[in-house]
Amino acid sequence: MPAEKQGLDCFRLAATRKAIHPSMVKDAPHNAKGDNFPRFAGMLISVKSYATLRGYQPEDGALEVEESASVNTVLQKLGLPPEEAKVVFVNGRHASLDQVLKEGDKIALFPAVGGG
Repeated sequence: MPAEKQGLDCFRLAATRKAIHPSMVKDAPHNAKGDNFPRFAGMLISVKSYATLRGYQPEDGALEVEESASVNTVLQKLGLPPEEAKVVFVNGRHASLDQVLKEGDKIALFPAVGGG
């Protein structure tokens, strides 16, 4: 992909993330004119927390994590103790805390459920 196109894609992506933060930028490539275009260091995933875990829900439901992050990494970033998330789904399938995530994955977190 040409650097100019890559730069435009990055700026469109930045608009969806609301801001460009230095922690989101890797080595910036440049085109023949010397213009710099940021590349993002992480990936964007969506997180939905249910029941008593709603307080850990990201404000807009999106969370940026480093590439090859696991579900456990997401829990740490949210400040959610792993033992409180009893059921975890990634893209609608049951997942372990060690599962490695990919760009665009959708995570659902549930607490222990009791009933009778």
